[in-house]
Parts: sequence; C-alpha cells; structure tokens
Amino acid sequence: MLYLVDGYAGTPHITAPQVGDYNAGITGGGSCVFNVGEKLRAEMVNANTVRIYDGCFLFQGSRRGGIQAGSYEDVSIDNGTQDQKRNDLILIKYEKDSSSQKESLSLAVLKGTPGASAQDPSYSEGDIREGDLVCYMPLYRVKLDGINMTGVEKLFTERKSTVQLEQELAGKQGTVTGGASTITGSNLTANRALVSNGSGKVAGSAVPATELGYLDGVTSGIQGQLNRKQGTVTGGASTITGSNLTANRALVSNGSGKVAVSAVTSTELGYLDGVTSGIQGQINGLSNNLKAPQYGEVSGNVAEVSAGSTTTKTICTCQKTGTVFIWARCAYPSDYGNNRQMVTVNKNGKEIAREDGILYISGISIRREVSTFVKCVPGDTITVSALNQAGSGKRLTFDWRYAVIGT
Repeated sequence: MLYLVDGYAGTPHITAPQVGDYNAGITGGGSCVFNVGEKLRAEMVNANTVRIYDGCFLFQGSRRGGIQAGSYEDVSIDNGTQDQKRNDLILIKYEKDSSSQKESLSLAVLKGTPGASAQDPSYSEGDIREGDLVCYMPLYRVKLDGINMTGVEKLFTERKSTVQLEQELAGKQGTVTGGASTITGSNLTANRALVSNGSGKVAGSAVPATELGYLDGVTSGIQGQLNRKQGTVTGGASTITGSNLTANRALVSNGSGKVAVSAVTSTELGYLDGVTSGIQGQINGLSNNLKAPQYGEVSGNVAEVSAGSTTTKTICTCQKTGTVFIWARCAYPSDYGNNRQMVTVNKNGKEIAREDGILYISGISIRREVSTFVKCVPGDTITVSALNQAGSGKRLTFDWRYAVIGT
C-alpha cells in the first residue's frame, strides 16, 4: 500500500521504519560515525574507565543518534587477569520494547574471555529492518594485558559530509590525459615491457616481461660492461681454450710460457701437502743423520731358533726421539719340507711388522725377511722375533740389523 511520509494527512502518520528507510536510501545504509564534533573519540581515563566524547552516528542506516556536543559518557572496564590477555568490546546497543514499541540507544561493554591470546567476544549485530529487538554497532576494542588496559582500537568507519565529498570530487581529473591517454580504452598486450612511444604515450614493447626481468641485479650500463670484457683469450691461457686437459695432472708453464700438462699426477702433487721447507735440503739432512748399522748385543746379531719355538731378541732401547730402521730375517738352511716360519718386528712388546708363511721348494733354503721404519721416543724398546714350526731337530737361523735415522 502506498504511503505518504512528509505531507499533511490530517493525523499523525510518520513511523520510525519509514524514516529509517529514507535514511538508508540517502546515506547508503550501514553503520558509521559522522564527521561532526569529537566523532565519538575514546580516551582511557584510568585503569577501569574509557570516556566516549560527543559526536553523532548512523545505526544500520536507519537510526540516527549521538552524544550531546561538549559532553561525554564514561564506560567501566573490569580489571584484567594476571598473566592473561583479554579483549573487551564497547558497542552502541539498540533495544526495542516489543510491547510499547519504544526504542532506545545506549553504550554497552561485552567482556572477553582471558587467555594466552586475546579474542573478541562473539555477538550478533542483528537487523533493525528485519524486526530484531536487540542490535549492536561496534565502536572500540579495549585491549588488556594482565591487569592493565594497554590500548583502545577504533572499529567504526567515519562517513564524510556531502560538502567534503564534493570538494574531493572537484579535485579529481575528469578525463585521463597525458601519457596514459592511450591505455584507457582497452588492455595492453600481456606480459610486455612498457615504453613511451614517439608521441610520449604509454605503449607495449616487443620485449617480454621475462626478458626485462633479466635486468634485475644489473648495477651499471650493460654495453659498457660488455666492452670491458676480453673478446679472445690470449696469453698463457690461449693453449687450453679448445679442448679439455689430460685429467688429474699438475699444470706447468711450457717453454713458450703457455699453460701445459706435466707428467706429475695430481696425487703425486698432493704429497707436497704439509711440506714446510725445501725437500732436497731435508733429504740431504737425513743422509747426514744416518748412522752406520749397529748390531744387536744379545748373542751377537745371529741366533738359532729351536724347532717348535719362538726366539725374541732386543735390538735397542731408544735414548732419543727419532726413527729406527729395522731389518730381520729367518731361514731354514736346507729343505725341511712344508713348515711355517715367521719373523716380526715389535715395539714395546707390540707387533708392528711381520713376514710369515708356509713355503716348500725341494732342495732350496727358504727365507723370510721383514724391514720397517719405527718412530720412537726415549724409553721405547725395539725387539725382533722368529718362529720355527719345523719338526724336532730342525733349526732356524735368525739375524737382524738396525740403523738410527734422524735423531
């Protein structure tokens, strides 16, 4: 049924829903605070009070309200909880009495739940036009950390006046001009670098965006950098640009000063690792320190090993830190058949070298020899041992030598 709002009908006939619909139609609906007075500014007055200053607002596009100019309303906030966080919400609360149909607006606080992280309390905004009796418009979020308020955050939007909107529109450019005037009617070719054309207008180039991305990281002119590069490899490297070198060789400069492969393998070159001075000088020094062979003093340097036994002889007890060269051998003087013989070198009773086995060649004297270098410190005792596993009466000869090197 068609109704009259702002004309004379002879009796009271304008209703709140009718005014609300016209408010929503003019303002666009929704809830907002107008750019008037203090615009409902909030201030923390003390640990438990937030003050809301004057201003006016639109509630769901259909109800207008506010706080009188120059006045304010205080809202109480409960204490926080030690070591807990909490969010409270300050809202404008709309209520309608279902019996009297009277409507009212007031400030309300919804208290959040304390916890390790703060969450807003849940609520339903409601819909006045749909007949809800209680509706809410959020104004502020009050943040609490422990027992204290730490801040107030605005939740509403401010709506500009018609005059402000007209002023902003007047400052806008009505028609796109200048370099952008060529790109307002349709899209450009996708994924291309943009340039200014001969008329100074924005235009797409032939360069794909991917290729343009290759410029990322360039720090100076590309052509200048290219010009500074050597076009052809010259000098000592000119002999190694056509093909790979022989693998795993030390490199030298040849008679022409070019890089060349030597006969020395990379493994052999690696033996230089750890050398601290001239090698030949060190070798010459070793030869100067080489002492004449000194023979063992226990029963001379020759002994016999009885059948089925082991004989051990002390070569020397070291007096200085150095290296001792040891040589020892054992032998059957004639064909004793298929019997085992063994000779070992020992330091402080621990075997460090050996030669043993079973060997039978008819009519030939069989020998076992062992030689090794032994590093010693003062007090080390060097011994040699021989084993004879031949039958009864079959003796084994046993002799040895040693030389002290590099003490």
